Amino acid sequence: MNEKPYHALVPNLYMCGAQEVNQLIQEQGIDVVVDLRAEIDPAELAPLNITRIHAPLEDHSMGMEESQMKEAIHAVVTHHQSGKKVAFHCGAGRGRTGAVAVGTLMELGLASDIDHALSIAREARSVLKMNEAQRATLMRLYP
Repeated sequence: MNEKPYHALVPNLYMCGAQEVNQLIQEQGIDVVVDLRAEIDPAELAPLNITRIHAPLEDHSMGMEESQMKEAIHAVVTHHQSGKKVAFHCGAGRGRTGAVAVGTLMELGLASDIDHALSIAREARSVLKMNEAQRATLMRLYP
């Protein structure tokens, strides 16, 4: 059995890397894609018959902006709570995707703290990780 290259964080809310997003859209009928990559020009994003949101987060940034992280999490949560099928991704689907997955679980009230949220997210997608800047930003947002 082939394992899919994308993973559901919760029902109708998916995580992946940039290379897997088109497969995810086709196979799961995604309504909204939140692209977390800061290194891509939004004009380069292929137009699709879905809502595409560019919520850029710097990769390996020493001082991640709280407002950017909050905006990315808000985009994911708002569309998910409105009943849409949502996918979010960064380049590889590990670091920034992991941080937004943790924030999303916290925002949805599905985790008691950052470590608990990361544990839940890793159960869904084992390659997820967070760097210290991402962790520090999330700790400020969800003390």
